[in-house]
Amino acid sequence: MTRIAAIVVVALLFASGAGGQPRHDLLTYAAVLPPDTGTFGSRICGITLDDGATVDLYDSSGDVATMSWSPDGALLAFEIYDPQTDERRVLIRRADGSFTGNVPPLGRHPSFAPDGRQLVYVLGGDLVVRDIHTWTWRRLTRGRSDSAPSWSPAGMTIAFTRHHDLFLIRSDGRGVRRLVEDAADPAWSPDGSQIAFTRRGGLWRVRADGRGARRVGHVASASSPAWSPDGSLIAYSGRGIMVVSPTGTGVRHAANGSFPAWRPQTAVPLTAGAVACGS
Repeated sequence: MTRIAAIVVVALLFASGAGGQPRHDLLTYAAVLPPDTGTFGSRICGITLDDGATVDLYDSSGDVATMSWSPDGALLAFEIYDPQTDERRVLIRRADGSFTGNVPPLGRHPSFAPDGRQLVYVLGGDLVVRDIHTWTWRRLTRGRSDSAPSWSPAGMTIAFTRHHDLFLIRSDGRGVRRLVEDAADPAWSPDGSQIAFTRRGGLWRVRADGRGARRVGHVASASSPAWSPDGSLIAYSGRGIMVVSPTGTGVRHAANGSFPAWRPQTAVPLTAGAVACGS
């Protein structure tokens, strides 16, 4: 199958929701380009865990890092590092991999707002919010060492890391408060009741009010956690892409890669091998 035909197939699969088919959530991640491509860089792949079908979404000559899907699953924002210029940027692509835009200026760690129009990311060491339709922006924090923002499902609060602690800030830039000490990589549960985070290599979760912090099983070497859209799984970077239940059971390897991000409400399963990642 040609690349153009493959993109058409992917676009149709992503758009389809008719016929009473069950929904299958797509877990996307960054993988290293295979040697037969003849170039260095990254590939954004996706996998449906129920049938193991994979899809190649986007190839890049840079190194892909943190990713975030818009709530409708139409757009993917991701951080990319260009080793030639030593710069990190946030790019936005449609679900079929086609170009939408680059977020100006340089930035990293993007996270979509629930409205699908705003994007919070890190500029220098500050958190900024940009409207991806008008490209206007506003600064939430200033002069700090802030990173890894994660927008809450309700849209009122953003979790982020500051000096190795987990903080919350209202989306209007007010009400900054420390939620958990010795924590990084926050990720909200779909219902907004919990936040997953990492601590000294372990995977943890805590209630949104800061109470009840507990380790998720015996997970080790975890980073970049991401909740599945139904809240039944947490994906994370470990020995590749790993998934585990919020209670710590059922740990398993999903794919070879890093920086997982779930695409919301993928309507139908991908046809196994139709657009295989790495093909």
